[in-house]
Parts: sequence; structure tokens; C-alpha cells
Amino acid sequence: IYAATCSFDKWIRLFDFYSGRCLARVSGHSELVTGVRFTQDGRRLISIGGDGCMFVWRLSDELHRAMSDRLAEL
Repeated sequence: IYAATCSFDKWIRLFDFYSGRCLARVSGHSELVTGVRFTQDGRRLISIGGDGCMFVWRLSDELHRAMSDRLAEL
């Protein structure tokens, strides 16, 4: 399972929940990031910021495959 986090530091981080390892991090908001959510197909991550902007982040094919494989194991 993977977890996306958002923070006052304006960074979005994607973690492998089991290992705790940070797999990716992105930034773009000019204010704190207040929410993140994976799209239903798992190919994108949507973020909302205190700056009033919504970003749609495309996940790499490799990361998407790893997430899909992990979900299939459940």
C-alpha cells in the first residue's frame, strides 16, 4: 500500500507504507498543501493548496505498476 502526504512545507511525498521509504516528492504550490488524493485508476495524484490551486500529478508508469501489483496482492 502507498500513502501520499501533504504538508505546510509545500511538498507532496509518496511513501511505501510497509517500508516507510519515501518513493517520490514533488512541489509546485506556493502555499501549504491541504489535501491529496489518488485518482480512481491510480495513474494520477490530485493536490489542493492554500494558494487556491489544484494540481494533477501524473505518476510514472513504473510507480503505477508497482502500486497496481501491490493492490492485486491484497
